[in-house]
Amino acid sequence: MSVVAALNTYMAATDSRDKMIKGAGCFFKMMGAINGNSNFMKTGAAMSDARCIMRMLSWLGNVQKISDAMEKRVVQLRDVLFVLRVLFDGIFSLLDNIVFAGRFFDNNSPTLAQMSHVSRASLFYGYAMAVMLDIYDLVRDPNMPKRGDRCLVLTRNTCDMVSAIGNVCAVDIGAANVAGLGLISAIIATREQLIAAAAKSGGSCVGASPVKAAALQPKK
Repeated sequence: MSVVAALNTYMAATDSRDKMIKGAGCFFKMMGAINGNSNFMKTGAAMSDARCIMRMLSWLGNVQKISDAMEKRVVQLRDVLFVLRVLFDGIFSLLDNIVFAGRFFDNNSPTLAQMSHVSRASLFYGYAMAVMLDIYDLVRDPNMPKRGDRCLVLTRNTCDMVSAIGNVCAVDIGAANVAGLGLISAIIATREQLIAAAAKSGGSCVGASPVKAAALQPKK
């Protein structure tokens, strides 16, 4: 029953479903890019739209995180990296919501195009801050518990950052590579969330949740 409870907990989390759909969407996009099958690409695009709907108003959580972080009296480098990571992620989420909704009213609006550009750039910089935060924690704490799990978090964020590099420069790594990196990221994230779900439901799991481990690292 612990497996069923863990799966129920996993499926109940919006982020878990989001990453599951992300993985499926990236798989179809990768197959479409490799085989030149437009139906696969359309399926992947539809899953991206589904994720946009699921992420509606998710930026409100970023506002709360920034508010909590700003209450700290002693600000260190890690705090700055954390705030920047949450800020860029929040900007992406907010503008992504606006652009997605705006497409149904005026898809050719120059304002929407500009917002989309800023949103995608913020996505890249958010991942870049996440990578820097992971590296900072790994360097500052060589004896970090579950260090291997945190290295996987770094790998996930690096995959996301590289896949989004085309958002801020003219580098084109290819649609298949972008989708492949997204698929790797989604697989790692799904592993993290399954571990977290097992721990939350009282089931046995190997190690603590890497997601929580990343968030609860000592503020050195």
